[in-house]
Amino acid sequence: MTGDIYYVIFLVLFVVKNNVSCQEMNETMNYLNYFGYMDGNRTMSEAIMMLQKEAGLERTGEMNQETEALIEMPRCDAPKGAYHGSRWLVKDITYHILNYPPNLEAADVDNIARDAFSEWTKHSGIKFKQVQQNAKLTIEFTDSMKTTTGVIAGSAKFPICRGDISINNALNWTTQRSGIVPTGTFSLYQVMLHEIGHSHGLRHSSYPNSVMTTFIGGNEVLHIHPSDEQRIKILYSDNPQELSEKKENMSRLQSTIEPSLCNIPKISAIIAYEANLVYVFNESAYWLLDAWTNDIEFNFVQYPMKISHWWKEAPETINTAFVDNGNHTYFFRGALCWKYLSGKRDLAVGFPKNISEEFPGIPDDIDAVMTWSNQKTYFFKGSNYWRFDENEDPQVPSVYPKPLSRWGISISSDLDAVLYFGHYSEDTYFFKDAFYYKYGEIHEAVIRRYPRHTAFWWFNC
Repeated sequence: MTGDIYYVIFLVLFVVKNNVSCQEMNETMNYLNYFGYMDGNRTMSEAIMMLQKEAGLERTGEMNQETEALIEMPRCDAPKGAYHGSRWLVKDITYHILNYPPNLEAADVDNIARDAFSEWTKHSGIKFKQVQQNAKLTIEFTDSMKTTTGVIAGSAKFPICRGDISINNALNWTTQRSGIVPTGTFSLYQVMLHEIGHSHGLRHSSYPNSVMTTFIGGNEVLHIHPSDEQRIKILYSDNPQELSEKKENMSRLQSTIEPSLCNIPKISAIIAYEANLVYVFNESAYWLLDAWTNDIEFNFVQYPMKISHWWKEAPETINTAFVDNGNHTYFFRGALCWKYLSGKRDLAVGFPKNISEEFPGIPDDIDAVMTWSNQKTYFFKGSNYWRFDENEDPQVPSVYPKPLSRWGISISSDLDAVLYFGHYSEDTYFFKDAFYYKYGEIHEAVIRRYPRHTAFWWFNC
């Protein structure tokens, strides 16, 4: 009942703040839910930010005019998550067009599909040929893309799922391939290019001028963007030197390859900084994530990296890590800890130190550590945890250790990692093996529908 009350209060505040009607609010909620922006625990404002981020808009979390217009735009409905980054393992692919839209000649559609495939072939090296039967992938114009919210222009599967393409038969398609198309019409060539990009293994791009953008906005036909070229060449390049060259040109470009982070059985630590950047550690390696999208940042060629690549003199492997109230980074291994001042790569003077010297009252060989919303630091080991505050005397109160079970998670001992995500969601995440739990501070309990798979929900695997 309490959760329902909070939900109603939130909806009322959202309506008042954004000056929208209840009907408009319901339509917005339906849209955000249908297209996956609003999982069961994300607020509407956070979901709107995710939508705005995907479209390259300013992330206000509010329904402004730009965002309202976005919801009215036709868009792609390609699946999110699991299989982006898969690629064709053969060089020759056949396709079959099952049917044709009512307002276009079949020959025109055939030519558009052929030329769209050919454009991607220039960058991927994968050759596509139209056949009438026994094709590897199909293209279908379908009437089944009607939804109660939003307009779906097309959808496509990734290579690991055959790469089939579906296009909305109800839209008014034009054969125009460049320039400005008449209002109310949509370039079939642009949508073919987009969906074929998915069929190659690419996911959506937040570059506004990329043909892989989620939305078919405006009237100007989009083409393959330099960022699209880079991503497809990376995906289909087997030459190490080529990969190295592309790395230099891919600064902060969204990755489309699942790196080894998707294959590790568990993580050693996870930390977050104020810039919404999240570092994930597994023994000697680390990855950098974008907190808004959970994407592997920069370039799959770059990650994983050794911890010592950035943090000089860091231990070869770590037990855990955390960021304190002063934005200092700590690594722990056995009886020792290493400290790095805010934004610095060099080890702080006098480190490494014994944990007992830097954090009196805290045992060696800790499993996980975090600084929580109350500005106090919590250390976890085995089935217990300790609270530490350098400004208190004693720094660890005599009532500690306390049992891990007090947090309400069904993990009896030996946490792998813990993160208080204060800069982003003010929730606490507990990681164990391949799963994680989300602890809500308001309700002082683990949120329903947990645990979840870490690789899928955190790393887009």
